[in-house]
Amino acid sequence: MDSLYFIGKAQFHQLATHIALYHEDMSAGYKHLSTDAVMAVGLKPHKFTYWNVPMMSGYLGKTVPLDIHGGYVMIDEEKVMPMATSYGMLRYALLTSAVRAKEGGRWRYDFMTMNSTLAIGTAAGFGLLSFGRQRIRWMRRHPIGSVVASFVACLTTTVIARQGIKALGIGVVQAQNSHKRALTCLHCVDCLEDVNTYTLKQIEELKAQQIPQQAGMPPPPEEYVR
Repeated sequence: MDSLYFIGKAQFHQLATHIALYHEDMSAGYKHLSTDAVMAVGLKPHKFTYWNVPMMSGYLGKTVPLDIHGGYVMIDEEKVMPMATSYGMLRYALLTSAVRAKEGGRWRYDFMTMNSTLAIGTAAGFGLLSFGRQRIRWMRRHPIGSVVASFVACLTTTVIARQGIKALGIGVVQAQNSHKRALTCLHCVDCLEDVNTYTLKQIEELKAQQIPQQAGMPPPPEEYVR
C-alpha cells in the first residue's frame, strides 16, 4: 500500500475507503498463517488486527492480494489462493509483507534517505559559507550574497545527493534484502520450489504481454518494449 500511495493517491484512497467499508474478521485458517508469518520475522502478533477484505485485489494491484500495513493484516480470502497458486507462495507473500512492516516500509526508507540528503546539503552549504568567509574576498565583502550562494549550494547538493541515491539503487537493494530475509524464514523446501515456479511463470507471462497498439500507428520502439 505504501507504493500505491506514491503511484496513484486516488486509487490509494479508494482502497482505504473500500477496506473501511467492507472489512470483516479473518477466518481461522488464514489468521493462523498470518500469525505464524508475523512471529517468524520477530513481530508480536497480538498487536495486529486481522481482516478479510473481499474484492481488495481489484484495488491493490498486486499479484497476491494481501498486505501488512499500519498494524493491520489484510487478505482477500476469495482471491488470494487462486492468485498465489500454492501454499508456499502464499506463505512467502505473507513473510515479505511482514518483513517490510518490521522495517518500516517505504515511508521509513523515504524518511531516512531524505534526511540523509538534507544533512549532506546542509553540510555543503555551511561548509561553503565558512570557507568562503575566510578565504574568498567576494564573500567577505557581500554577506547577503554569500548567504544566497551557500543556500544555492545546499539546494544543489541536496538534489544531486537524492539523484545519486536513486542511481545507486539503494531502494532496490533494500527490497532485495527484505525478500532474502523472507526466504530465510520459509523453513520449507517445498515452499522454495513453489516460489521459484511462480516466479518463472510470472516472467513468462510478462514476456508474452504486448503493448496495445492503435490502428495506423507505428509499433513502439524495441527499447520501450523491453
